Amino acid sequence: MAAIGEIAQVIGQINDYQVAIAGAVDQQTATTQEMSRSVQGAADDGRSVAEGARGLADRAQHTVDEATQVREAANRLQVMSQDLQTAVATFRH
Repeated sequence: MAAIGEIAQVIGQINDYQVAIAGAVDQQTATTQEMSRSVQGAADDGRSVAEGARGLADRAQHTVDEATQVREAANRLQVMSQDLQTAVATFRH
């Protein structure tokens, strides 16, 4: 009887350990899932920042292109102005 009692006690201790281990595994699983969600959120934020940077770069390039066109138009106007001044000067003489 004493041996059966000791075996029952050992089984009870093993059961307690199993319950504790199962609880720890559940906590680790929950922690791992939360970490996974956090990493996914960081990745999503990173993608958003990258997309924003690409959009900003595109708008900056568009602005540079437009500024180039304005500069070219100003250069053409300068040439036309000089031509006009030359034409007016020939009529004055």
